Amino acid sequence: MSRPINPWKVTGYKAGQNVVCKVMKAESGGYAVLIPKDNLPGFIQTAANHQPGEEVLAQFVCVHNNRILLSPLFSGTIGKGASLPVKSSKNWLEELENPDQQATSQGGFQGNYQEEAMGQTQSPFAPPSPDANEAYGSNSYGANGSNSYAENQMPSDAQQDMQAYQQYQMGTEYTQAPAEAYQNYQQESTDYAQGGHSAFAESQWQAPVEQTPTKRFRLRRAIDLVMPPVDQESLSVYQMKDYDLEWLITDLEGGMRTGCMKCTSEQQLSRSAVLLYKGKAVGCIYGCKSSPEARPTEESLTSMLNDLEATDAVVSVYDLPEDVTVAMSALFLGFPVERTEGMDAKSQFDFFMTYFTQNGSTACLAITLPSTKSTYLVFVHRGRFGGCFFVEEQIFTQDPNDIYKLFQVDPQARVEASLLQPEMTAPGARFGYSLSMAKQKRN
Repeated sequence: MSRPINPWKVTGYKAGQNVVCKVMKAESGGYAVLIPKDNLPGFIQTAANHQPGEEVLAQFVCVHNNRILLSPLFSGTIGKGASLPVKSSKNWLEELENPDQQATSQGGFQGNYQEEAMGQTQSPFAPPSPDANEAYGSNSYGANGSNSYAENQMPSDAQQDMQAYQQYQMGTEYTQAPAEAYQNYQQESTDYAQGGHSAFAESQWQAPVEQTPTKRFRLRRAIDLVMPPVDQESLSVYQMKDYDLEWLITDLEGGMRTGCMKCTSEQQLSRSAVLLYKGKAVGCIYGCKSSPEARPTEESLTSMLNDLEATDAVVSVYDLPEDVTVAMSALFLGFPVERTEGMDAKSQFDFFMTYFTQNGSTACLAITLPSTKSTYLVFVHRGRFGGCFFVEEQIFTQDPNDIYKLFQVDPQARVEASLLQPEMTAPGARFGYSLSMAKQKRN
């Protein structure tokens, strides 16, 4: 029997939470992994090809047989960027002309993900399933190749884990109870949480991947990367000397605002902007003259909250369309997608857009023109084209022809893409940084 898991380490995990794990060895139907953060053993069911030592992104499912059961989030490895399948012959503009078919394909990525996790489909990158005898040894009786008595009577740990995982995916309750030792540990962890330590379990959400887009783009003002309000009636401006920071945070979180909050402070010589989705931060930009280097979202958010308490701080809050907001969050919290070698900018753009629209993906594409040092952001939300934001001009358009004109202006244009995992915005999933928890953390 596996060594019992420390319950204090497990209470920090919830179903649907993204975790980084390290591949240890191949097992039947998946891989034995280790979660380095807390040194927890786990099992991930996947048909993808991984090598021992690789770090992969996965989603917490449950605890079974003293191991963490995980489901795969992406077929790529951490740090190398995601790669897409072969080019499709259908262009993304055809999807715009057929909105009914496009709406049907919105769940495509999630559906394929679920099927691959259940082992019903074969990933285009996956090798044949590993032989169980190679994974566990070929102990047998006689020439008929039948497994040993122990193997016939008791399923292996990996097989039990797969059964438990499949029952979880189908929404059924477990037919096999966890080990008694784990039940005792689970009771201890419950008592610990009820003893005034619930904050341990309610820790701040952690992004599996963080990008700093302002490092990639040359902008006169970094906060210009977030587009201005589409509807001016939603814009509110506050002189923070007349308001309490706690009130502002409560208003944003309680109202589940989706949009942007920008702050300027001449006293701190700083400008900042936070992208909000349902009251939580899904991207943040901070810049000041004393510390001009670009920072990741969580660090930028802390600095921004500090400056909100400056006596001269001026805050503007406004709404943005949900499809634009969620798509843009991929710039901060999504995977950078590998470009295809040998493609010109227009072909690369069409390739990305066709894949995203056909698979119901949420992504943000960035087009940069070296000749004018201009940046343009293209939004795709659940497979639908959401528009394009001209950063320098501060103009928003939903006409695809305006995008294609850019490739005529500068043949040396460069196209990059960031893809957001659908699980991050699935119902019940934790997505985004809590403003109130970030405020408490800095104190």
